[in-house]
Amino acid sequence: MRSEQPHIIEREGFQGLLDALAAAGYRIIGPRVQDGAMVYDELRFVNELPVGWADEQEAGIYRIKKRDDGALFGYVVGLQSWKKYLFPPRSMLWKVERVNGAVRFVEAPTDDTKFAFFGVRSCEIHAIAEQDKVFMDVDANYRARRERLFILAVNCGLAGKT
Repeated sequence: MRSEQPHIIEREGFQGLLDALAAAGYRIIGPRVQDGAMVYDELRFVNELPVGWADEQEAGIYRIKKRDDGALFGYVVGLQSWKKYLFPPRSMLWKVERVNGAVRFVEAPTDDTKFAFFGVRSCEIHAIAEQDKVFMDVDANYRARRERLFILAVNCGLAGKT
């Protein structure tokens, strides 16, 4: 299902969407509070999102704190980028096999992981578009991941002091 039209999802529909994506074989990645920071990691349930958490960022300072509401995406932006999922720092490019005393190089199969990114900000979507300019035509695994990517974007409600 590929749609270029934006769709608005009410909060009550999030778990249904997560369930549908998981059933379709997507690896769901989104913001979570972990080790005192907002990180992007695997999700399966809406209650794993940083409900009621915010981050405070300014020169030399980063901390998370509770908000007075139940906002799901009430933080500025995570400390990480989505790049580690689209272009992992380590991947197998090829392997060597020895067959009857002869050595041959075998290209690694294309990664078939389907990702669903939850809570992507506009600036992060623009960063992914810049990565596309670099990697789409030179890396088959990047292209395969990117072509199967599902993005749930959110509006920026806060600005960092940086």
